[in-house]
Amino acid sequence: MARKPIAYEARAHAILAAILAELFVARVRQADITPQPGCEAKLSERVQIAIECMTRFGQDRIGLKEIAGRVGLSLHYFARKFRREVGMAPIQYLNRFRIEQAKRLLATSTKTVGDVGRLVGIPDSGYFSRLFRKLAGESPGIYRKMNQHQK
Repeated sequence: MARKPIAYEARAHAILAAILAELFVARVRQADITPQPGCEAKLSERVQIAIECMTRFGQDRIGLKEIAGRVGLSLHYFARKFRREVGMAPIQYLNRFRIEQAKRLLATSTKTVGDVGRLVGIPDSGYFSRLFRKLAGESPGIYRKMNQHQK
């Protein structure tokens, strides 16, 4: 029997998360990142790059300071610019993205809630559950029960 490489499962999940992120980026550009009324109509190139960075590396423990540095802005200016153009703070966007990824994983996998949290970049399972409940309106366990049979 052939042995699987070290960390095979973790790498497979990372690849899956990256694929999901790429698919989400394509969808986000069209529908989810429509600026709220009263905000600028078009996203600047730097904000678009920041959104791509968040969706590509959202499953990692990436910080807003690192994202701001990647787009060449100070943290404070980046946060103001992002909020003005997108209509929400960058951390809110990042958390919503992570919860959307978690919803997909909960509906399609048998991973524990803690594992799903870690896979989407939130290693503290208690914080993940609280954030999920806040943004999705129900606990991760209830969400899984309600949506797993539909997939």
